[in-house]
Parts: sequence; C-alpha cells; structure tokens
Amino acid sequence: MKILLIHPLRRGRIIKKNMIKSYIPPLTLPTLAGLTPKHIDIELCDESVDDVDFNSDADLIGITGNSSQINRGYEIAAAFRNKGKKVVMGGIHVSALPEEAKKHADSVVIGEAEDIWESIIQDFQHNQLKDTYKSGNYCDLKKLIIPRYDLLKLDRYRKSTGTNIPRLPIQATRGCPFNCHFCSVTKFWGPKIRKKPLENVEKELQNIESLGTNRVFFTDDNFIADVNYTRELLKIIKKKGFTFFCQVSTNIIHHEDIIAEMGKARCTGVLIGVETLLEENLADINKQFNKAADYEKMFSLFNRANIQVTTSLIMGLDSDTIKTMKDTIQTLKKFKVSYIQLLVPMLLPGTQMRDKYLIEKRIKDYNWDNQNGTTVTFEPKNLSAQDLQNYYWELYSDFYSFQSICKRVLTISNLELGLKTMLVRLKTNLYFKIRLNNGLHPYEN
Repeated sequence: MKILLIHPLRRGRIIKKNMIKSYIPPLTLPTLAGLTPKHIDIELCDESVDDVDFNSDADLIGITGNSSQINRGYEIAAAFRNKGKKVVMGGIHVSALPEEAKKHADSVVIGEAEDIWESIIQDFQHNQLKDTYKSGNYCDLKKLIIPRYDLLKLDRYRKSTGTNIPRLPIQATRGCPFNCHFCSVTKFWGPKIRKKPLENVEKELQNIESLGTNRVFFTDDNFIADVNYTRELLKIIKKKGFTFFCQVSTNIIHHEDIIAEMGKARCTGVLIGVETLLEENLADINKQFNKAADYEKMFSLFNRANIQVTTSLIMGLDSDTIKTMKDTIQTLKKFKVSYIQLLVPMLLPGTQMRDKYLIEKRIKDYNWDNQNGTTVTFEPKNLSAQDLQNYYWELYSDFYSFQSICKRVLTISNLELGLKTMLVRLKTNLYFKIRLNNGLHPYEN
C-alpha cells in the first residue's frame, strides 16, 4: 500500500511559486508520516516546492490545508477522485466545515488525527473507509512521534543560514485559553495547554540535528503558555545548542527572566500578536490582556536580549480609521520595532469574528482563497473596503521605507549588540522593502 500526503499551495500563490522560495516546511505532513506504520510506503508533497503528481501510483491520497489553501485542495481532490483514487481530507478548515469538505472527499477527519490515523489506514485496507472520522478527545501528547522530515525535499527550500537545509518546525505544546474572536486555535486545539514530555521534545531535537541543522521554529501558538515548562524547555534548547524563533503573547512582560533566558538560549526572533493599540478593538476581539502601556519596555527587553521582534497587527478592525492605523505604525517605528507583519481580518470558519460579520451581513467575498490576511473580504466600519485595501499596502511601504529602516535599525542600541547584529537587521529590512517594491508580500512563504 502507498499513501500520498499533500499540502496544497493557495491558488493565487501558484503563479508566484518560482519567485518565492519557501523557508519553513509544513509540520502536518511529516507528523502523519511519523504515525504511519513502517511497512506502508508513504510520499509527501508540499506544493510550495513540489509539483503534484496526478499520475501517482498511491492508493490513498491525504490532503490538508488552511482556509486560503482549501480550494486548491478541493481541486487536487477532484483530480485524484476522477482517476478512481480515494481521498481523505483534514485540518482546521475541514474540521470547522466538514459538510463542505465531504462534497470533495471520500472521507473527512474532524480534529486531531494522531489517535485515528492508523484506524483510517486499516479501514481503507479492508475497504471499509468511513465518510467521517472524529477523535473522541484531544490527543495525548505523551506519545513520542518523530516527524519524517526526511521524506520532504529539504534541498528545495530556502536554506537557513549556515546549513544546507531549511529551518525545521517543531511543536512542544498545544491549546490556548485566550479564545480571541478572530482565531480558530482554541476551537481546534482546545482551551487547555497540553505539553509534550520534555524528554520527547529533546528526542525530536536530536532527530532534527541528525538531518544537519540546529535551527528550528517552534510552531506553538504561545511558547510561554506554561512558564515553568518554558523554563525547563529553554535549558534543553541551550544544552543542545539550537537557535530558534517562536511565537509569544504580550504577557511575557510579566516574566522578564524568561526573555533574558530566551536570549541566552539563542532565540533569534519572536512573533508577537499585538493586533491593535486601541482598547475598543481589543475588547471587540477579546484580547484585553494586551496592554499598550507595556510595549515600549517589552520591546526594549527583547532588544537587550538580542532577540528580534516581529509585531503582528490587524488593520481594519471596527474602531480603526486611517488616522488610528497610521498612528499605530508611527508608534511602532518610535519603539524601534525590528519588523511588522500586517494583516487584514481573516474571517475564518468557526470563529466568533466570522459569525459576527455574517450576522451583520458585512462579508462581501466568500472565496476561501481570499481569506489570506492580505485581501479585504468585508465592509469595514469607518472606511471603504477599497480604501482599506489600498492603505494596507501603503502602511507596509511606510514602515519599510528607507528612512524608516535607517531610523529603526541604525541605532546606538543595535550597534551595542554588535555590528553583525545591526547588519542582519538592516539586510532583512531591505529584503522586505525589495519584495514590496516588486509587488510581493514581505512574509509570504
């Protein structure tokens, strides 16, 4: 038996495939491969670097993807089903809209696949594939699963500095108690923090090291979800000599020791979901724990630890105007933030934000391709959709203007961290500027 697992590329991204080299492989495919019994032949296809082989001799096709990728996933599923292949689909989007996905697949997986993947394979082998699989509980992360990164074409990704392969993804925890209204994480992963045993994380790191790299990205939605666990994890990372970047919540400001320890453990960068500086917006999206008054100190602490910060912002929330969005960018420039990632609201299935916009009849574009964080698909409250779309790109260009880059990067505090550090930040900012100048998104992978 042979299984082909596919991670599709968003349809609008396919035409730019050769212009943008992906730098982090997906984690789902190698994880499922790690769960697959050894006697079964398995092939992985990440469409960001691979072409889908529609003439594959695989018996079973598995497809996953987020909302902006799902239409492409449905296209791929249709092509294989027309050839008589059985198709299983899963992931966050499919879990939120299983009835939609059933129109395109022979079987759908709702929720996490770890506890049911082998059952799916066995049912297929006995010609008893069910139309729906759903795990009764959130999976137990105590089970050791070694992702099969070796099945990916690692040489096709953008190489991480100092290695011949990309930075690899790894996950230590799942779940989020915050339940922000724009986010689907809590619904899919659950409201409680689940943690892998630290010895298992160390074994995963050893496996990554054996592939020829010590550079990882922790995909955990909040690297500091359990601060005591984080402290112990940092000891392992430091001992193994890895460099990493991760995502953290703004309440890291209450744990200054962790910021310092992250720096010592060679954390090179963090992504922080600031989202907005307006209290009214924070209330609307249920993220009141973000406190703008803390940010200047927080950014300073990260800089002191030589950790670059990418600030994630949502532009076009209900209290936003052109002035408030411009003021937000100016404030972050004043704080000497290394980088920003701008998003417009993504109205994802299963989120409270999408439900609200549906009730208010404000969604104007139902094409899943466009729920990508850069395309305005709704009517904003205080400006037109077209004005928001235009201003979104203007804000990006403003932050990554040459003048802004010089003021944020060529500073005494950055120079005190070393000329190499300053040059790395300068090079990265200029890279984002060049991409924008060429009509490419700064962060599109």
